[in-house]
Amino acid sequence: MSFDRKRLGATFAFAAFTLAQVALAGCGSSGGGEAGGEVDNVTWGTSSQGSEFHALSVAMGDVISQETDMAASVQSVGGSDATIRAIGDGKTDVGMANSFAATNAFNGTGAFDEAVDFRLVTQGHNTLRQLIVRADSGIETPADLEGKRIVGERPALAEIRLVTDAILQAYGVNPDSVEIVSTAETNEALRALQQGTVDAVVAPGSAPSGFFIELAQNRDVEWIDLSDRMDELLQILGPGFVEGTIPAGTYNGQDEEVHTPAIPSVVAARTDMPEDAVYEIEKALAEHNDQIAAAQPQGKNWTAEAAMEETPTVPFHPGAVRYYKEAGVWTDEMQQAQDELLQG
Repeated sequence: MSFDRKRLGATFAFAAFTLAQVALAGCGSSGGGEAGGEVDNVTWGTSSQGSEFHALSVAMGDVISQETDMAASVQSVGGSDATIRAIGDGKTDVGMANSFAATNAFNGTGAFDEAVDFRLVTQGHNTLRQLIVRADSGIETPADLEGKRIVGERPALAEIRLVTDAILQAYGVNPDSVEIVSTAETNEALRALQQGTVDAVVAPGSAPSGFFIELAQNRDVEWIDLSDRMDELLQILGPGFVEGTIPAGTYNGQDEEVHTPAIPSVVAARTDMPEDAVYEIEKALAEHNDQIAAAQPQGKNWTAEAAMEETPTVPFHPGAVRYYKEAGVWTDEMQQAQDELLQG
């Protein structure tokens, strides 16, 4: 298949989603992650247009369409919870989400009343959950949040409230003494901080982030380092969270390194997606990482080596494992984690 034909296929799949779904239903018939089974079209679910996940997904979809015999179409299905649900329901084949949603979905906890059947393809960059305050708010540590107004909740991202509550608990702040408000998106939260209608926000994002670069240029703000209570925070937050870092000098006025909870990002796939298809997808993504990095800065963190840096909370798809072994990055520790997850 030529490049032009694959690109045409990708465009057709995106424009004719219903027809693509009919084709995909037949492709998944091999079941159980077996090696066999032809896959012509891959439907990829992710967050809304304009988001980091969407930009990365489009870049990855382009690589799949260009470097394999499959055509990938990217669909905005909502946040990470919705992305995993779509995979479990067979509405999409692959998707990008955060590991908090993936962990809850695999275990049937949190927002998921029952376990969702899916597998990991790869792991990538950490998305931070960071506490940002107005410089004139009088907040130097989270203990100073008492009596303050904070954006600490978002309906589409359950972990924002979870992180907010964990910070208050770790620093001994009575939640009843803090006014916690909810916003629908990051722009809304940062606009409230910039306008001075709130004292602080708990916000998601990578480092650097265009949202935060603009904020720091237009308002004196500070990022609160949480390293002194990080172990306690991660224990409260549970699986799916790791320690993240904002390097010194990332933002205007942020002269010291900041440590904050973070959530790894993952690409997941239907469990019954043929092994050969998942192998080819991960092979293309790993071996053409430069194209992804050129399209989105965080793309550089989606290498085969990076996928092995965090202990997974969901087992990998057999097709992905096959590629990682071939690439020489699969370790005994990763195999042990894989076995334990599969055994339940």
